[in-house]
Amino acid sequence: MEVNTTPVFNGLASAFLPYQHVWQKQPADKRGSTRLKFAGVSARFPSAPDDYIAMWIADMDAEPPQCVIDTLVSQISEQYGYQSLPFADAVADWHNRVGDSLGVNGDVKAHHVIEVPSVISAVDSALRAFCDVGDEVMVLSPTYGPLTDVITLNNMRPSPVYVSDNQIHVNSLNENAKAFVLCHPNNPDGTVLTHVNQVDIIHFCEQHNIVLIIDAVHAELGFVEQDSPNAIPLFGGSAGLAQSQNIVHVNSVNKAFNLSSMPGASYAIIAHEQKRVALKRSLSQRHLEAGSVAKAALISAYHYGSGWLQTMRAAIGFNRKLVNTYFAHYGIDADYTMGQATYFLWLNLRKTKLTKPASNHVFKPAVDINQCIARGVIVNDGAQFGANGFIRMNLACHPIHIEQALNRLFFSAN
Repeated sequence: MEVNTTPVFNGLASAFLPYQHVWQKQPADKRGSTRLKFAGVSARFPSAPDDYIAMWIADMDAEPPQCVIDTLVSQISEQYGYQSLPFADAVADWHNRVGDSLGVNGDVKAHHVIEVPSVISAVDSALRAFCDVGDEVMVLSPTYGPLTDVITLNNMRPSPVYVSDNQIHVNSLNENAKAFVLCHPNNPDGTVLTHVNQVDIIHFCEQHNIVLIIDAVHAELGFVEQDSPNAIPLFGGSAGLAQSQNIVHVNSVNKAFNLSSMPGASYAIIAHEQKRVALKRSLSQRHLEAGSVAKAALISAYHYGSGWLQTMRAAIGFNRKLVNTYFAHYGIDADYTMGQATYFLWLNLRKTKLTKPASNHVFKPAVDINQCIARGVIVNDGAQFGANGFIRMNLACHPIHIEQALNRLFFSAN
């Protein structure tokens, strides 16, 4: 097979027309770029060929919203000295508008919001505030590696929790844990737990006095309804339990609005006053706070960026459709998921087979991360998330790159 051929994309080209200006194609010559997904390849993946396709870093090959760019230009060029830019009202308004659009009462109050410099620093500070050295802390497996790392770096003990069919069996939860760090929607597999399961988990945590720390950084990129992508409501929100006394919601504008280079500000939402005070104290002990430029980016994104975000959801939805069409087109039976949120393909390299004869191509799937890299497909090793044999592929890019990358993964080049 000619690995750069794209018959699947060509067959969907008319449906792609609304998104033709969304994605930037990756440059053929990536040398000299300061973007980490290119600049970091030679050091981290030295065996990668020059024509690699970068699909590892969790950002988008798209420009951020113009409203945010304009705001930041103004902020940097016109504003001087220390700034006062409280953004709690913007956060509360955003989540309540999202809740209204989903038929859910978010009930977020501005005084529930705490400014934080990043999601991981908020999780770290929450663990320091609510747990002690040696405590057990539940965490999903597989999940975003830094969430597990921050538990162990605080000399606490990760207690793995597993998902089956978008549910966590409550009888598998550890009642002796002091906290549950839950990435929801989950990175890397896009898991969104059922509403009933969310209620069961909240009640379990309340019963056993377990602090439920939700990393919701991918919540704005929901695909529960494939043809109507939308946000995922706050954990427990569909049952009116989002403001449970045991929940700490953590989020950021960085993933949803592609602001990692800014970066945009992050925040926590805590309805329980004592827990809110405790987290503020934990943050202030290390002088952790969001910068004024980051705050300006958040305010602009939440006030004016919803149209841009809806276009991005639709464009990512097209890419998800292309992946499903690709596997059907070539008759590839694979153990993969894109879940109900995020922009990742989570693929088990050890379980792929061809179900129909190949006409003019040789099926020769990559079987480990090293073969992926050698073929020029730069993805994340599943071992980083606690799942050997899997890879995470970022689909927030031009669909031609997706099809070319899948060709390299599954077929022998001519």
